[in-house]
Amino acid sequence: MGLLDYVGEDVTSTSVLVLLAVLVRVLTGLSSYSGAGDPPKYGDYEAQRHWMELTVNLPVREWYTDSPVNNGSYWPLDYPPLSGYQSWLCGLLVRSVEPAAVALLSSHGWESPASKSAMRATVLAADLLVYIPACLFAVHVFYGSSSPGFRSGRQDTASGRGAAATAAAQARRRRRSRALALFALLFNPAVLLIDHGHFQYNGISLGLTLAAAAAIAAGSGAAAGEGGEGGEGGGGEAPGAEEEEDAAGAAAAGAKEQQGQGQQRERRWLVLLGAVLYCLALNHKQMSLFFAPAFFAHLLGWALHGRGRRGAADRAAAVAQLGATVLASFAVCWAPYLGSVSQAAQVLARIFPVRRGLFEDYVANWWCASSLGPLKWKTRFTGAVLLRAAAGATLAAAAPAMTHQILGRGGAGAGAGGPTRWGLLRCMANSGFAFFMFSYQVHEKSILLPLLPLSLLAGRHPGLAAWLPLLAALSMFP
Repeated sequence: MGLLDYVGEDVTSTSVLVLLAVLVRVLTGLSSYSGAGDPPKYGDYEAQRHWMELTVNLPVREWYTDSPVNNGSYWPLDYPPLSGYQSWLCGLLVRSVEPAAVALLSSHGWESPASKSAMRATVLAADLLVYIPACLFAVHVFYGSSSPGFRSGRQDTASGRGAAATAAAQARRRRRSRALALFALLFNPAVLLIDHGHFQYNGISLGLTLAAAAAIAAGSGAAAGEGGEGGEGGGGEAPGAEEEEDAAGAAAAGAKEQQGQGQQRERRWLVLLGAVLYCLALNHKQMSLFFAPAFFAHLLGWALHGRGRRGAADRAAAVAQLGATVLASFAVCWAPYLGSVSQAAQVLARIFPVRRGLFEDYVANWWCASSLGPLKWKTRFTGAVLLRAAAGATLAAAAPAMTHQILGRGGAGAGAGGPTRWGLLRCMANSGFAFFMFSYQVHEKSILLPLLPLSLLAGRHPGLAAWLPLLAALSMFP
């Protein structure tokens, strides 16, 4: 027995782990941050404070518009609308503590202890409200319960003891897998340093993405104990375990089928909820686009090959429901800016600043690392050509995993029950790394994206989940 056998399964041990994660975040926040006391722009702390200043003092339609009080050269709001709404809420809290900290124009460079403490508290609150609950939800969905759950039934003593031993061993593996995944998610050093040391709110978009993946896995029938990749790390009972009971009979089978139809309807709503959550992640930070190929491919695979699909009409209806859900989610988030094309275009220009160029010198992805000798990408090709090349290379790198998901592989064969939950996570990791290596204008903190699914996969690939976050944290140091 080891420490992992006692962590993450019951309420007490999970609560202790969460409280320890909160303590580590608080202690990390006691440190300084890059740009502190360094005019004229003061670093990311000032960027977050300035966005609060803008959002609490300007009408929502002016948040992305250049003006004398909203100068595009001084930390313009360059994240999607949900980040703006978050800045507004946090700004209200900071203003209640210290109004001068978010006063329009006069607060530039404001670094008082009270304002810093209030802003640190908002980052911690974001983790407590979004990221940490999403971690708990995702671990529950993907790893299930570790209780043995074997049936005593009508077995002789020897076979009963064998079943008990097997079930206990499986329960122990699942318990350790849950603990590893939860620990990897809660104590990812890269996330801790960027959000609570450097000062950002990546936990919100990461938490929404994590909750989206979990909801889709639960709703598509690919949750723990279901689908074709059970066994290690899986929880619950195997598909069809109820039918092993001889006393069920034909009447129970009929009742179960009716119940299954109701559950199928309920599960479809969970998938749609997952689509909404991912749209919210996209509308909080545009770098969540790193996962767009994975979610698109998995959801399309679910719509085409999911359990209970009957004919082309049912598949088309599932695709239409997903499309309508995505459009409605974006419409709600972008409502203040849909009054005119020019206003929406202004927001898009802010959040996708292609004028910055293909890469920045401190992000060693493919374009930066290969820009050597005669092959100087920025000087040999125009920005438009490089933009298309980056998009093509990114999609080419993500295409194999996307194809696997769209074809519904992972069950008993092609299209058997749709893509699995582990396939979704691996596709997310592949898509995240494809974007990090080949996409246009990659930021160093973007490594947080592929680390997210790898952390949740810690119960199945503990080696990767152990050393990759450490390397990523080191890679972000100046």
